[in-house]
Amino acid sequence: MGKPGEIKETFDKNGERRLTKIGDDGRAEMVRHESFHNRSDKHTNPHDHKISWDNPMGHPDPQPPINYTNGAPEFKSYKGLNMQMIENKNTINNEEDRFKTISEFKWCMRFHGEVEFKWKGKSYSITHPEGRINIGEGCYEKDGKYYNVNSHTEYSPNDDMWGDTADEILEYIVSGDKLRDVITQVEVIVRTI
Repeated sequence: MGKPGEIKETFDKNGERRLTKIGDDGRAEMVRHESFHNRSDKHTNPHDHKISWDNPMGHPDPQPPINYTNGAPEFKSYKGLNMQMIENKNTINNEEDRFKTISEFKWCMRFHGEVEFKWKGKSYSITHPEGRINIGEGCYEKDGKYYNVNSHTEYSPNDDMWGDTADEILEYIVSGDKLRDVITQVEVIVRTI
């Protein structure tokens, strides 16, 4: 929420920049993440998300990522509004991001939340490319292979899980444990919703 025409600048706890464009009605209409959420195979850096407010609960609902393989356009008003940058250096507190219940996790997935977390020394990321939920190890590419961003062990994106519901994703095995059993215990690094 904000003044029509402004762009708000915030940073997550990793120091990654987020820009939020406020529309004519004072609600967010687009957000740019200057991050690939540890999944360069699913997101470009930067990438954008249109924000939908068309849901019974009235919550912001980021849509699938808009990736830019040939460079992103300038993040500005396409309606000709006079944009002003509002800086907010506040970062998200890790404890506030922790999922306290499975229901809270399901709510986050319902509204396309992107989540990066650690469990037993490995990094994991949950994103929503292609309109579905994807969970896998947070990874980077080097010499045509993928490696976990935390443990630096080799990883295959073929080990990802795709789902249409949070319940499906909760069945994914993270470092030997079913996500459903540990989601309230994992160390949440970044959570967008």
